[in-house]
Parts: sequence; structure tokens; C-alpha cells
Amino acid sequence: PGLQTLARTMGFAMMHLVNFVVLMLVIYFVFAVVGMFYFGKVNVASALALNDHMHFANFPTAFCSVYVLSTGENWPGVMADLTMAPPLCSEEAGDCGVWWAPLWFIGMQLVVNLTLMNTFVGIVIKIFQDMRENEKQLEL
Repeated sequence: PGLQTLARTMGFAMMHLVNFVVLMLVIYFVFAVVGMFYFGKVNVASALALNDHMHFANFPTAFCSVYVLSTGENWPGVMADLTMAPPLCSEEAGDCGVWWAPLWFIGMQLVVNLTLMNTFVGIVIKIFQDMRENEKQLEL
């Protein structure tokens, strides 16, 4: 009965989790667009953590970068690269980072890891509780 309850819980949770996934994609979209706008021209050649697969020069790579960074993969290194200042970059060319990049990264980590992941866990636990209550009522 325990595994059956868990399977039914996940089935009922799918409806709610679709909404959650859409919300998560919208949040990733917003962070990717903001990242492209402010970090899109950072000098990748002088960077240590930025490379061909982790940068904000175009939307698909920026979106994937936000996803990878939300998992915690080398985000302090990427954050350091996005605060790049001369002599590693050129103010005239506009390929330097910004001083407030840590605020963007900390905000992203807080929103994605604390808020979204706790929301996901909360949805699954709430549906599991509802399923258990329904089972108890059926037994009576």
C-alpha cells in the first residue's frame, strides 16, 4: 500500500507540478534575459569559469547557464568572472563585468534554490497528506 500511495501521489501531483515547472521556466527566462543584458559582452577569453558552454552572449546558452548555475555548479567562479575589471578587459570595448554581479547571483540562488525548491517539496508533501486523509476516510 505504501508504494501504491506514493505512485498515486505523484500522479495527482503532476497537475500541480506542471504549473510549478512553468513558473520555474519563467523565472529562469527572466534571469537569463537580465544576464544577457548585463553580462552578454563580458570578455570570455580572459575569464576562468566562463567558456563556450557557460556565458550570456545568446539566449539559449544564457538559459542553460542559469540552469547550471542554479544547481550550484561553479557559481562563485562565474560570479568572479562577471565582476571582471581592467586590465583583464577593456572599458572602451565594453567587455568588462559589473560590480553588482554578486547581487544578481545571490538573488538567483535565493529565488531558485530556497523559494522554488521549497515550493516543489511543499507541493509533493501537501498532495501526499491529502492522499493519506482520503485513504483514512475511505477506511471509515
